[in-house]
Amino acid sequence: MRCVAALVELTEAHPSRLLIVQADALGLDLASLAPPPRRIVANLPYNVAVPLLLGWLRRINDFQGLTLMFQKEVADRLTAVPGSPSYGRLSVITQWLTRARFEFNVDARAFTPPPRVTSAVVSLEPRATPLAPPTSESSSG
Repeated sequence: MRCVAALVELTEAHPSRLLIVQADALGLDLASLAPPPRRIVANLPYNVAVPLLLGWLRRINDFQGLTLMFQKEVADRLTAVPGSPSYGRLSVITQWLTRARFEFNVDARAFTPPPRVTSAVVSLEPRATPLAPPTSESSSG
């Protein structure tokens, strides 16, 4: 893990400001790592980005905000407007719970090695309350 090795020097210089945790992100309870207010800023592994996001959305009130890098197609789905080709379930659940904002694209040349896809950064600000109350099929009739 090149990134961990690169951060060790910062951790040693500022031990009370940076904690490096090497763990499986899908099994990690981020809320247990620090007291509120919490913010996630991450370049997500694209193969598990959506499952990670869905897990965090289930506990969105644990976080002050999320700034995340996704494959551009996923970022487009998160921020899509109703009726657009990218709009779907992921758009609905994300926008129901957060204010999703497309920030910028990240060129593949920013990475070593460069990926074969374009990346994009999205900011998600939790809503105080969801856009509409949750309903279920069983409660509607």
